[in-house]
Amino acid sequence: MKIKLSHSQWESAGKQAGWIRTAIIPDDGFADGGERYTDEEMDLMEKQDKTANEVKLIKEQIAKTVDEFGSNLLSSEGFELRMKELIRKMFQTKGIQPNPNVA
Repeated sequence: MKIKLSHSQWESAGKQAGWIRTAIIPDDGFADGGERYTDEEMDLMEKQDKTANEVKLIKEQIAKTVDEFGSNLLSSEGFELRMKELIRKMFQTKGIQPNPNVA
């Protein structure tokens, strides 16, 4: 038995079943209710996206550094210096001041 569905019927069924999700806040620059995002809101969203991308890159660099150390491509001194630099970059990216009392 074959059942033919139109594109809109297929999407409707998917939304009802839960395997097609709709965005909570659309990316078209308008907040819920049809009001335009303010410049400050747009700047904040762009900053959050940029920060998330930078954090992702730093995490990838940390994983690569650990792999290099595990493969004996880095000395323990080189590993320590590289990790300190990546940790400093992570603090800076997230806008957090490290506790100077922690060694």
